[in-house]
Amino acid sequence: ITCLPPQYTYALSMLHANLLRGASVVTTQSGVMDSEFWDLLESEEVTQFHAVPNTYDMLRRIGMFEDDFPDLRLLTQAGGKLSRELQAYYADYAAENGKRFVIMYGQSEATADITWLPPEDALRKPGSVGVVVPGGRLAIVDEAGNEITEPHVRGELCYQGPNVAM
Repeated sequence: ITCLPPQYTYALSMLHANLLRGASVVTTQSGVMDSEFWDLLESEEVTQFHAVPNTYDMLRRIGMFEDDFPDLRLLTQAGGKLSRELQAYYADYAAENGKRFVIMYGQSEATADITWLPPEDALRKPGSVGVVVPGGRLAIVDEAGNEITEPHVRGELCYQGPNVAM
């Protein structure tokens, strides 16, 4: 179901990923704070929900995910760092209700995703960006462009992969 504008790289990435796999996409003008949105999510038996940290924070504050949505199987998060408290809350919700909660890290030039945190690691590794997406490569480099392999040394996170634009 759409709850992010399509010009947003994360939304566009999720839209393309779903269409590539032949999934249906439910479009709506209603926002997540509208009861019509949740009525549509239930009536259309939506299986995936994709949102940014601010949305997950708002939904937590109003207790939206205190109820189970039986058809919903996957929740994903990208578009900024999710607090450890919210990560634990949604990972617990997913585990208790037979769903998967996937946290992703990305950059606009990589069309949203360069890493993902497997659902089973959401509680075990809070704050982690997870593992690199298939076909991608991450490295931390110094100012001269040399890869840093020692721990606790500052550098720039650099990504290479087929999903990098231009």
